[in-house]
Amino acid sequence: MSKVGDSVTVKLNELKDLAQNLANFLKERVGVDVSVQGDTLVVSRSDNEKLNARRLKVYLKRFLHIEGLRKKYRVLIKSGELNFIKIKEEG
Repeated sequence: MSKVGDSVTVKLNELKDLAQNLANFLKERVGVDVSVQGDTLVVSRSDNEKLNARRLKVYLKRFLHIEGLRKKYRVLIKSGELNFIKIKEEG
C-alpha cells in the first residue's frame, strides 16, 4: 500500500518547526533512521520491515498528543506519503 522504495515520506507542512523533535521521537520510539529535508521527514525502514505508513501514523498521532496538538492537526495517508493537515476551527 504505502511502500515507496525503502522509505516513507512525512510532510510536516505548518509543523516544520517541530521537525527535529519529531525525528528524535521516532528514533527513540521506533528505532528508525530519520532525515530532515526542509518541511519533510524521510523515514528509512531498512532495519524495521514491519514499519509501514499505517503503523507510522500511530506514532505521529502519539507525537501530536504529547505536543498538545492532537485536536488541531490530523495525519492523513495519501499514496504512500503521510501529511499533517490542520483541522479547520468552527466558529
